[in-house]
Amino acid sequence: MTQNYLERDNLYLFYNLLQILIYPILFPILVPVALTRKKYRSRIRQRLGIDLSKACAPDRSGKQSHFPVIWIHALSVGETTSALPLVKQLRKEFPNGLLIFTVTTRSGSQLAKNCISPYVDLLLASPLDLFFTVRHFINTLQPNLFILIETDFWPNWLHTLQHKQIPAVLVNGRISAGSVRQYHRFRWFFKPLFSCFSLLCMQTEQDAKNMEDLGVASETIRTLGNLKMDLALPEVQADNPSVQVLKREYGLPENRCIWICGSTHPGEEEHILSSYEQLHTKFPITLVIAPRDIGRADTVQDLCRQRGFRCTKRTELRRDETCDILLLDTIGELAGLYITADLVFIGGSLVPCGGHNPLEAAVHGKAILFGVHMEDFSEIAADLVAGNSALQMASPEELTVCVKHLLQDRQQRINMGEQAREWITAHHGTVQRIVAEIMAFLPLHK
Repeated sequence: MTQNYLERDNLYLFYNLLQILIYPILFPILVPVALTRKKYRSRIRQRLGIDLSKACAPDRSGKQSHFPVIWIHALSVGETTSALPLVKQLRKEFPNGLLIFTVTTRSGSQLAKNCISPYVDLLLASPLDLFFTVRHFINTLQPNLFILIETDFWPNWLHTLQHKQIPAVLVNGRISAGSVRQYHRFRWFFKPLFSCFSLLCMQTEQDAKNMEDLGVASETIRTLGNLKMDLALPEVQADNPSVQVLKREYGLPENRCIWICGSTHPGEEEHILSSYEQLHTKFPITLVIAPRDIGRADTVQDLCRQRGFRCTKRTELRRDETCDILLLDTIGELAGLYITADLVFIGGSLVPCGGHNPLEAAVHGKAILFGVHMEDFSEIAADLVAGNSALQMASPEELTVCVKHLLQDRQQRINMGEQAREWITAHHGTVQRIVAEIMAFLPLHK
């Protein structure tokens, strides 16, 4: 135990000395960028904690001191989506508690305003990991518990929470294949960082093992599942009015199969468009492409137009317009749009990017396709394939064959979707397991 504290203190001192040495060099560069670019300027005051006390005052005034203050943090869009079931459950458990939600990225903050804000008392940009800023946030918010969703690990933040004896819990934790290598390479940095957590709730047994292999105490690690398993299961019948309304809103024809390719990366759109080029003359099919980085929307649109397709961005879609290809260049709409799909391709899997989470498509009961590169979600991908809920391609060249097969066999698409939903239902309960664990860290439940 003493050794762990020495490792953490050494990391903390080294990290802050490094900041003291580096920031005078970077400051003249960073300040003009922050002041001249709106996306940074609009959030930098919040991230430095300026006017934080004023922002918190109205929310604290109506709360009684014996109800817990719970601070939940998400990095970006994916983590915010994962947080939603937990935030809803915490609001149900503590209707009079103070729930504070912070987000690092602007896109994540936009999504949080839409889906998280109804359930929390305060929505803020997260603090920069500067010693004085972090202390100001923690002293002002005075949380009884800090919950981190999946990732966004910062030494000052975690060390200060521990120093003030505020429990920190990692929820929905996962370690990608690439991260495992980095964590072991810089073990001296990451082991004491993860040891600051009072509890680490990992998604899979492999994630838990990776933490143990790093040297984190096994008694602080739990395997509790993925929060996205607890996203609400919607009705997905073809005649569901909400499906028809969504199709009209997004310009998707009623009498055509909808193929959604979600979170695509450079190098994948070419294969997708090649498949679509071969299939669209033989099958009534409309393609939806959602690039992982919406900043690539113009590039993807150019690729579509070079092949002679009518490709329309979501942000430029006119009322009652239909198109060959819809380009989803917005934040937070993909998960909800999966309900309109007949089949779904999960991006980041034809190229070595580790893949993306297929659970949002599985929740909607859709036939799922992905490539060989699903390393970041290997257990989920293996379970879906083993349960005949998904098809995994060994190479990009198999994409056309797999899509053609599913377009020809409507019953197989339906069966795959039903099995995906059954698998999700069988794995429900992650949020209840997590809440049961964290109750022990809250004042009223000790």
